[in-house]
Amino acid sequence: MNTEEIYEANLEAIAAYLNAGEAEPGDFRLGFELEHFIVSTDTHAHVPYLGSTDPDGSHVPGIIDVLEALAPFYDRRIVQDLPEGGETLLGLARSRAVITLEPGAQLEVSIGPARNVAEIERIYTAFRAELDEVLAPLRYEVVLLGYHPTASARAIPLLPKERYRLMDAHFAQTGRHGICMMRASASTQVSIDFSDEADAIRKFRIANLIGPLLAFLCDNAPKFEDADVRYLTAAESSPAQVADTPLLTTSGLPVPYRMVRTAIWEDVDPDRSMVCPSVFSTGQGYRAYAATIMERPAILTMEPDAVGHGFAAIREIYANRLMTQDDIEHLLSMFFFDVRFKRYLEIRVADALNPALAFAFAALVEGLFYEPRNLDVLDRALAHVVAGDVHVAKHDLAVAGYAAKVYGRNASSWLDELIALADTDANPDRAYLEPLRALVEARRTPLDAFCAEDRR
Repeated sequence: MNTEEIYEANLEAIAAYLNAGEAEPGDFRLGFELEHFIVSTDTHAHVPYLGSTDPDGSHVPGIIDVLEALAPFYDRRIVQDLPEGGETLLGLARSRAVITLEPGAQLEVSIGPARNVAEIERIYTAFRAELDEVLAPLRYEVVLLGYHPTASARAIPLLPKERYRLMDAHFAQTGRHGICMMRASASTQVSIDFSDEADAIRKFRIANLIGPLLAFLCDNAPKFEDADVRYLTAAESSPAQVADTPLLTTSGLPVPYRMVRTAIWEDVDPDRSMVCPSVFSTGQGYRAYAATIMERPAILTMEPDAVGHGFAAIREIYANRLMTQDDIEHLLSMFFFDVRFKRYLEIRVADALNPALAFAFAALVEGLFYEPRNLDVLDRALAHVVAGDVHVAKHDLAVAGYAAKVYGRNASSWLDELIALADTDANPDRAYLEPLRALVEARRTPLDAFCAEDRR
């Protein structure tokens, strides 16, 4: 095979991999991921992976010790070989619940595929009972926020994982906020199924376009680095009143008004974050997404030495060999668009939320994307949106909140409609929507609760 034939074969292999995720509507499931900061109970200080040493020389437990204490509850240990020999524990797995660690030792639980939100809640509740029991005697606790409440990114050690080291080095060349994303941010992610290519692409487009609204509704980061976010009340949120000169943290990064994680992801790596360009292409489909992946630079591949490839395009790296399924799964995981294709669609825009709000977000996604009539309504309402509009929507929501204009309508009107569409008898988990419904009715976000309390 020549290089062009290999390229076509690799495109088809990626497209076939995505196609294999198709499911019958009656078999649609939900995936759920929630990232947790583990902090000291007294100060909310960051707990590092390896722990630390007291002045008297005694060991202060770290996240690795938390994992070791949880290990008896799980069927499988997830380990990483160390360059100097031996291995280190980085995760745990059992049926439909997997614990892994993000680069800054954020503890993520992945649940699913689940039939409904009630099943997610049951599995998560069992996980938290075990985790909280382990943390209590250590005087540690869970904090669920979009950004670390006390630590700056540069003060958080990176996990001893070669993948993360290469990612860290790559993002240092592509934007200013990669270090913040990797080490100090946390999210809630919900994954959905699709029935065929047309259904997948429709859901992919709609999820990307309403992504700014979902990110705003789930905005849960009152801190960024060493600063409070530049929170504006409704009376203050006119764009004309926003200063042109940004307020900077001690790390030299601008302090967002709202939506910290959104601001971070807008400045990580334009080749693999924000909205996937194929959302607006005329030939959307599995091959279009595959072509997007193939034309962008690799960070690392599945080769034994995990070589970093700088800015060489994936197409060039695989010019002379066919991709395996392991290659494809790895490459897809190394892209971080607002909505990501795997054998499901992963909606990644929400901050880490408290359990009730996280379950509400899952129920909102379920109600919007698993009811065809709701997809029809959103398809029509979003038909006029073009490339560039999503970026503008993110910026305006961060400044003006519920008063922002999004695709020609007030954000408040959009969010009223999203809740109403999901809150019907067709959604078996509609009861879980209540915390988000209450926020929208009060024209608030999780961030508002923190900031209102601080201003008292």
